[in-house]
Amino acid sequence: MKVSNMTQLDKLKQLLDIKDDSKDFILEFTIERVEDTIRNYCNIKEIPV
Repeated sequence: MKVSNMTQLDKLKQLLDIKDDSKDFILEFTIERVEDTIRNYCNIKEIPV
């Protein structure tokens, strides 16, 4: 899998060495919360890519 085509979830799962989908919900929730925190702290609507 190319890094450029990976979603945030895919990257996180690879970093954590998670092979199945059993933790996807909690990982997605965590990603969303972190993104919200970053946007609120920086007072921006979108996180630049």
